[in-house]
Amino acid sequence: MKFNWVETELTGKEFAIADITNNGNKEGQVIVIRSAKEDSIQVNVRHHVYSYNKAVGLPHLLEHCIFGTVWNGKPMFEAMSELANMGIDLNAGTSIKDICVQMDVSKCMDENKYKNDAVYQKMAESSRYTDIFNNLAQICKNLYVNKISEEYFNKEKSIVSSELEQRHPGDKQNIKKFTVPLCLYGDKVSAIGSRWNILNIPYEFINYARTRVFSKENLKTIEIIMPNFVSLEDLENLFLNPLFDALESNSKESRTMTVSKEVKEIVDENMMIRYAPSNKSFQMESIGFNNHFKRGQVFTPKFKKAFNTVPVRGVIINVPTTKYDINSILNVDDIACQLAINFINNELNRFYREKYPYSYGVSMMTTAWRHKKNYGARSFILELNDGVSQEDFLNSIKEFNDYVTGDAGSYNKRLTEARRIHIENFKKQWHSYNMSEFAGMRTDLIVQILFGSYADSAEEKIAVLNSLKAEDGMLFPKVITDSYNESKVTLALIDEYVKKIIDGWKINMLFSENVIEDNEEPKKEPKKEFKKEFKKEFKKDFKSGDKKPYKKNDKPYKKK
Repeated sequence: MKFNWVETELTGKEFAIADITNNGNKEGQVIVIRSAKEDSIQVNVRHHVYSYNKAVGLPHLLEHCIFGTVWNGKPMFEAMSELANMGIDLNAGTSIKDICVQMDVSKCMDENKYKNDAVYQKMAESSRYTDIFNNLAQICKNLYVNKISEEYFNKEKSIVSSELEQRHPGDKQNIKKFTVPLCLYGDKVSAIGSRWNILNIPYEFINYARTRVFSKENLKTIEIIMPNFVSLEDLENLFLNPLFDALESNSKESRTMTVSKEVKEIVDENMMIRYAPSNKSFQMESIGFNNHFKRGQVFTPKFKKAFNTVPVRGVIINVPTTKYDINSILNVDDIACQLAINFINNELNRFYREKYPYSYGVSMMTTAWRHKKNYGARSFILELNDGVSQEDFLNSIKEFNDYVTGDAGSYNKRLTEARRIHIENFKKQWHSYNMSEFAGMRTDLIVQILFGSYADSAEEKIAVLNSLKAEDGMLFPKVITDSYNESKVTLALIDEYVKKIIDGWKINMLFSENVIEDNEEPKKEPKKEFKKEFKKEFKKDFKSGDKKPYKKNDKPYKKK
């Protein structure tokens, strides 16, 4: 396979990026960072997947199942000692929009160095980069291409189901598993999914999903950090070409597989589409602080009553969506907007720790997607203390705006200090990045350029990296000193974004006591056999989510 590398050097690190195309269409990207001082290898291989609608939780199940034949036909835990002997730390992770296979090697050595040093040569025998990349390629092939057995599939279904219960114990109303992701991502998504969905998926699903997800056309990114004595040509021959052979093999296999209409719908129409919020979601309607969405919304969903649930008192505050463009990363407006969001996050923490001690702390989450352009949506997340009611919170949040901006003198002082800290922290990050000679060292800026969007081309990313090169004798490039400048990032501009955000946000009240009320007249209970009625309720509750069947003492129907 031909890789068209676009390369540059910045702060002692070498960057090489190649777009993966098919008939002129960009399908993925390989991003390589090298340095002279780097002595480890890190490889992340990401594949698009969508934990959506009928497929909620199933990508997570797929991630578990591919570890059935990691090395020499052995599953993950049986192969641990052999992986350790090779110096390989293997893992994987699943989000709502991708599966990432992670492979880290702590030591990589060049046997062509220090040839007269017997100690070094002995160490290099077990850390040759040629052997390492051969092994990594074989592991990927084993994970992606080997058929998943029905026995291993059934075992992992049970494990994932247990993990679901452990991560969200008592979430029988599905608030944390479904309603929280709905508020954060703007659609019917859930990385963890439901117990019912996991346990009832048939075996024919798993190998069809494996061949579709781990295919060449579904590749998102390959991210590699390695020493610069490993050439790009060696990387292609030892790792990339064997990996793409495995992906191409899956592409061919998926086209010849025969599966049921149900499985095909779950995989092709739910798992294989790209993440984007619903067109009717707040995330989409609020793009760019436009004037067409409802401001100051309060969303209070109601939930089905369930026995033995963990009480939930949570609040998610969605911030209007902003556009993202690789060429505007250092745009003054974007910097002011990010500064305003950080400022509000700090003010919320202060407000709900000092004035109204309703929460231990306020966290922030960002989600990004591409729909013709790149977008990012942020949310503030609060877990409220016991005893805090919905009315308490809603009454308090009405005071927040005045608390932040009411005293003009204090507000300007805090805003000035927030701007100073934001700019100073950015400069310190850039200084640390320049001083480090390790390829794995990153800053928020570099991460945003390289990994902010899979759709930006290799040429676009390298061009932005080139703009960050400083003149001789200088540490900071002109583009940074021009942008991160108090005369440009004015208090008036930050204030504008602060007020836009507070005026336009959406508040989601997630309280488990908000139970759906039944307004109908109670019906006389029919005289039915208890076992038959219990079986009926079992099926109804089991299918609705994660509610365990009623215990006999909890049953509304009593045996006559």
